[in-house]
Amino acid sequence: SGDVIVRRLRNHDELKKLPLIALSSSPFVGAKKYLEAGFDAFFPKPVNRQKFLDEVEQVLSRAEVERVNAKQVPDNLPTSGGPKKKDPIGQAKETKSGTARILLVEDNLVNQKLASTMLSRAGYLVETANNGKEAVEKYRKSRTDNGTQNETECTSSDKEKQNEHYNLIFMDMQMPEMDGLAATQAIRKWEAANGCRVPVIAMTANASAGDREKCLEAGMDDYLTKPIKKDEVFALIEKWKWVGS
Repeated sequence: SGDVIVRRLRNHDELKKLPLIALSSSPFVGAKKYLEAGFDAFFPKPVNRQKFLDEVEQVLSRAEVERVNAKQVPDNLPTSGGPKKKDPIGQAKETKSGTARILLVEDNLVNQKLASTMLSRAGYLVETANNGKEAVEKYRKSRTDNGTQNETECTSSDKEKQNEHYNLIFMDMQMPEMDGLAATQAIRKWEAANGCRVPVIAMTANASAGDREKCLEAGMDDYLTKPIKKDEVFALIEKWKWVGS
């Protein structure tokens, strides 16, 4: 049975971290039994396609977060009888500017944790927002002093001054309260009246024809598809982090 199989997998050295989702059409068996057996999630039949895909994304994202977090300690420990292991992400931290301040706008908390961990480990200063409305408020606050506009800070091109506000925004497209397009438009409207501009990078999991054009029309500067790839993210940061004003 499924619970027997999952226990065997969890006791296998190479497969114990494999993400597992239980499926069952039995109305008498709840999720608790499967979660206690070692499954990462439970889904009843008949399966709703979109909900099932969302659940798979959540499980895979959680597994990746655990993998990244678990990797932090071993990579910084010395190996037996030799020098410390080299951490490719740690090496990126040495070569990239640790002063770039990034606002990550993402309503999925698992994806938010994964991305913020990756960026923080690379040496960037990361703050998060859970929706577009919160992102607009945080951005405007970063550009003002105690709620009162500070024109010198807003229009300064000095890098030391720029570190007091966000150098880059990663903006999810689909969010509650205010989506990524509306949030970017609100930011651009406020910037037009205050003489400043921050690069905004769109993030979307449902890439389709015309999405890139919609993002650019809304005032975004670049486009990133999910699941995000580390090399692509770092390349975009290096491209845009000092472009704003």
